[in-house]
Amino acid sequence: MARRSTTPKPAPETPVRRIVQVAAATLRRRPLLDRAGWYEPLPEPVESSTRQAAALRVAVGSSGANTAALAIGEDLETGEPCFSDPFSDYPAIKSPTRCVIGDVGSGKSANEKTCGVMRPLLLGRRVAVVDKKDQGGQGEYTPLAHALNIEPIRFALDGTGTKINILDPEIGTTSSQAAATQNQLLRAVAAQALGRELRQREGKALEVARRQAVHEAKIDKKVADIRSLVPAMLNPTRESAEQAVTSVDQLREFGRDVAYALNIMIDDHLTGLVDGPTDPRIQLNNSLTVFDISALPDSGPAVPIAMAIINTWLSNVLAAQAMPVPTHFVVEEGWHLVSGAFAEVARSNSKLARGKGLAPEYAIHHLSDIDKASAAMAMIREAGHVLLYRQSRADDAEACVETFNLPRESKQTLMTLADGTFIFVQTGRPPRLIQHLRSQIERELTNTDAVMTSTATMSLTTQEPVPVTPQLVGAVQ
Repeated sequence: MARRSTTPKPAPETPVRRIVQVAAATLRRRPLLDRAGWYEPLPEPVESSTRQAAALRVAVGSSGANTAALAIGEDLETGEPCFSDPFSDYPAIKSPTRCVIGDVGSGKSANEKTCGVMRPLLLGRRVAVVDKKDQGGQGEYTPLAHALNIEPIRFALDGTGTKINILDPEIGTTSSQAAATQNQLLRAVAAQALGRELRQREGKALEVARRQAVHEAKIDKKVADIRSLVPAMLNPTRESAEQAVTSVDQLREFGRDVAYALNIMIDDHLTGLVDGPTDPRIQLNNSLTVFDISALPDSGPAVPIAMAIINTWLSNVLAAQAMPVPTHFVVEEGWHLVSGAFAEVARSNSKLARGKGLAPEYAIHHLSDIDKASAAMAMIREAGHVLLYRQSRADDAEACVETFNLPRESKQTLMTLADGTFIFVQTGRPPRLIQHLRSQIERELTNTDAVMTSTATMSLTTQEPVPVTPQLVGAVQ
């Protein structure tokens, strides 16, 4: 029996089917006729400008870039330039505090030098820098200062540096609307000396000792300094005891441990730094002021004490200015200032910076090193502008994601960021991925690798380094 075929037969050719096929072929849109407007009228062109047409691109039309601000780099997601700085972004972003966080060598210092120092100077702003990094026996901002004919103010413990007095009248304010007070500074210094927080009675003894020391120095037509506190605490007057509502003997006991600790710290760690009147060269007369503390030891209390005093002195000087000048305050190695007993001082100054026209800027390495419940972490969270450079350690990247509420995938991005690239976090704005860009002259003046890339050599016949000239380099190659 033959198998029946299951292949469908073509539909029979009928007159109606033929008419439909011819009509479809006739109505098919021809590209050439379509472009000529054969099927329907073409839209009339509308004249426009490139600025108006840019709004058609969502990434550009919604960026809201403030081109009056400083250029800080290129947005790597849109390809557009990124403009921002604490003064130009105000009042959209209330907090002027700026934190730059990242690994060593990730590009923090280059950003601070260009966006925190060089470019603000071009706008006529004032800049003050606390320079901690040693580069060839001097602070790394020294070449930039010398290029502007400005001599940095150098601090040292060997008697060759300048002094800044913690009891200087310039930082003598006690108003709650001003910067951190002398009492706050002294409590922080005393806590550093004791290695613990002050007890209430110790704090009161320190407070009345400051008043006694200042009063006695004024009678002698002098200015009290931190050395004046020790005898005032060990030999309180009856007036001081009355201010503390206690007896002279009790007041002496309240302050004895603090006095001994301060005396030891002054002799061992602070001689030549705070044990005398403020050097008259410490002024804000120039557009750029560089406080070179690179000669101070990394360990010990000298660095955070110097940073805290400079910070408070600057804040109070600005509070007294007749005509406010927008001022950038850049602190390299800022973790010294935002750690330990001095974090509260830094936070007090930062919270009131807006009223003084001051933009504090701190360079910090790792958030994971800072206590989550500390005043330092609170200040960082309150910052209106945060630049997150590479964090190669997983715990550091995780701390940044958690602190600034970034998307989870940002952790891997932070761990692999290229040099000079950062995630830009601002209050009330989505995070952006920015590539910091510098001009040739900015590269030359912000180079932090000069020591590591030096081509100088040692001669077999002399004891001095010999610079390698370009001609010699070419001959060797």
